[in-house]
Amino acid sequence: MMRIKLQPLAFLLCFVLACCITISMDFSSNTLDVSAASYSATSLPEVGLPTGRGTTISSSSNVTQATAHSVNTLKSYEIYNGSVSSSDTQDYYRFDFSKQETFNTLLSGLSSKVGIQLLDSDGHAIADASSNSDSAAAISTALNPGTYYVRVYSLTGDATNYHLSLVNGAAYYVASSGSDSNSGAFNSPFRTIQHAADAAQAGTTILVRGGTYYEREINLRNSGTADRPISFVAAPGETAIIDHGLQVPSWSSAGNGVYVGTPILPDATLDRSENTVRVVVDNQALMEVSQQSDLTEGTFWQDTQSGKLYVWAKGGVDPGSKETIVINRRSGRGRYDHYGGISLQPGANNIGIDGFSIRAADTGIWAVTYAGTPTGSNLTVRNTEIKFCWDAAIRLDNWDGASLHNNNIHNNAQISLPNRKDWPHAILGFNSHNVTVSSSRIHNNGGEGVGPFKGSDRWYILNNVVHDNWSVNIYIDTELGDVTVDGNFVYNTHSSTEDNNGKDGIRIGNEAYDSDHEGKPGVENITITNNVVVNTGGGIRFFPYYDGGSYLTNSVIANNTIAHTSGGREGILIRRGDNVRVTNNVVYPSAIVLEDGFNSGIVAENNQVSDGSLKLGGGVQSQNNDLSDPQFTTGSGLDPTNYRLKDSSGVGAAIETRD
Repeated sequence: MMRIKLQPLAFLLCFVLACCITISMDFSSNTLDVSAASYSATSLPEVGLPTGRGTTISSSSNVTQATAHSVNTLKSYEIYNGSVSSSDTQDYYRFDFSKQETFNTLLSGLSSKVGIQLLDSDGHAIADASSNSDSAAAISTALNPGTYYVRVYSLTGDATNYHLSLVNGAAYYVASSGSDSNSGAFNSPFRTIQHAADAAQAGTTILVRGGTYYEREINLRNSGTADRPISFVAAPGETAIIDHGLQVPSWSSAGNGVYVGTPILPDATLDRSENTVRVVVDNQALMEVSQQSDLTEGTFWQDTQSGKLYVWAKGGVDPGSKETIVINRRSGRGRYDHYGGISLQPGANNIGIDGFSIRAADTGIWAVTYAGTPTGSNLTVRNTEIKFCWDAAIRLDNWDGASLHNNNIHNNAQISLPNRKDWPHAILGFNSHNVTVSSSRIHNNGGEGVGPFKGSDRWYILNNVVHDNWSVNIYIDTELGDVTVDGNFVYNTHSSTEDNNGKDGIRIGNEAYDSDHEGKPGVENITITNNVVVNTGGGIRFFPYYDGGSYLTNSVIANNTIAHTSGGREGILIRRGDNVRVTNNVVYPSAIVLEDGFNSGIVAENNQVSDGSLKLGGGVQSQNNDLSDPQFTTGSGLDPTNYRLKDSSGVGAAIETRD
């Protein structure tokens, strides 16, 4: 067989890379075809809200009705980004309504006065509004089927960017200055997201203005439909923060870098000051001490008699001058009995969440149904930051259908600190199906990064940056199958040198069943392709736990690049396998170890690994493997394109074989 010159870095990564690649696999014919690929690297994103909400419009090309940007048939809501100035004073948008419906539009994120106008197909004005003294403007009206235009225009000629939200259906507004006795209209907004959620019906879009919303729990009970979801949308161009912790109105100095404040306890039944488990100041988590005299820099103490918090932040900074988060667990919940900051209660299906910063929850977003068979379905979380949650950021239980796209998930699983007794996935699914995690950054969490657990299938982990999680970055674990991990850039695990087992970039396991010593596959139909894994404990590894008899079956590990694993751990390890292909991977300087193939066995082909580092046991077939230094173009750093192969990569020595 002709040796394929590998470039397994080929993947689309929303934040990092852009490319196109197609893989087709046929186990029966022992073939794997890889298309050509192209690359474009940019710097890694910083911590913060993900970018990329909506569609950016070239303002100079849609300045009349004739040249209007076409939205086509407006479904649910759409977000567009543009600008107006003295030389480019207006933009037009054209859309179609297929049935009589309420139309809402919000113009937000403005730095100068801008007007908005709704026109019929003949260009006659139906409604208009202007931002005046506010940084936003809105129109709400009923429309018949037909073609319509929205005109955005400058009132002063001053340049400003704008964000245009077009909503097909009813809309409620929430603002920090609002009241739950209001109507929910733009000029009469609700105060709480919970009140808007209780009022919402299928097809409702809830637009949340900028501000911080201290809501301990938001329980979603109403359901949308597949074509008319209930959508919770942060107003574009504004920062809407949902804080599920406690609010501290003011801080005062107690001397020597210590500050004291009294948190508000909103519910006397559920909230107790002694349930504060973490204080975070300027993204630095502080550890609790048992008495005031033990306070040192980087700690806090709570006086349960007075309810006051004593905080000594890093550098002795004033918590009132920085973002400060107080994680407080509600009473009546035991150590393992978590609740959701945003909970999708049974029956709340077809829910969308877009553009928020969510923090300080027990579990950030929890979609849960309690029956063994999933009865909950269709959750979309996009463009959202979830941070400093006690347990998971997003958890799915008995759930069918979730799209988690372009999110920033970091510093969750605070439960693991400081003793590392528990380290949950930041994104976790139990008995969950049809889940896509894509184009997101999942990092610096106190446990594993992302992955399905027992009973799950049809998970797609695609084009993410996953790094610096304390344990395994991507973990596929226990009695599951049909999982695809493709196009991810995976690097750094904090604990890679803290135990003998190491923490892998990508791990496949059967942990729960192996604890009972059951001899069954447990994990099958796993496809791990086109990933770059750098500076982790192990690279991509499968092994039974607790001397269990599980094995990997009907799976492919192909077109991956693994570099610089720690402590001599394997770049690729398959301890036991049946019908497993390990194909077209580049591993350096660690080894590919394939130990026990049975029935259809394990096939190792077209891999490039350094001399002496391909170690094969019984039942493993080997062909066309290149045993020499892969000769990466750079071979270090956190730019994935540094791990391409030079054209001079060659063929090395013989394979070490062991039984």
